[in-house]
Amino acid sequence: MSDATPYERAEMSKENGLGEARETPCLGVSQPISKALPDARDLRLTAQLVECLKNFNLFETDEEMHARIEVLRKLNSLVKIWVRKVSESKLPPEMCENVGGKLFTFGSYRLGVHTRGG
Repeated sequence: MSDATPYERAEMSKENGLGEARETPCLGVSQPISKALPDARDLRLTAQLVECLKNFNLFETDEEMHARIEVLRKLNSLVKIWVRKVSESKLPPEMCENVGGKLFTFGSYRLGVHTRGG
């Protein structure tokens, strides 16, 4: 499963009985084109696309993924430290006890569609 793409992981979930259609909130600007589950043709075309992307070496290796996650962990830690330091310089001490910060990913990385090194 470690080499699985997001699409392949979704397919494995379906095989395990977890792929039923469910109502999801619309987080974008527009509604989805379709909420229907993929049919056989969709699955075949997606598999062909995934194979093509693999042939062009566009998916991260496990090592690259773990390195990216470690960098994000370190950045998140630095954000928390920075927020605390700024808070201590501008807020009363009793308010600084509960401050924090959090790094949020977005875009193609958050959607799981980023390329290597992107």
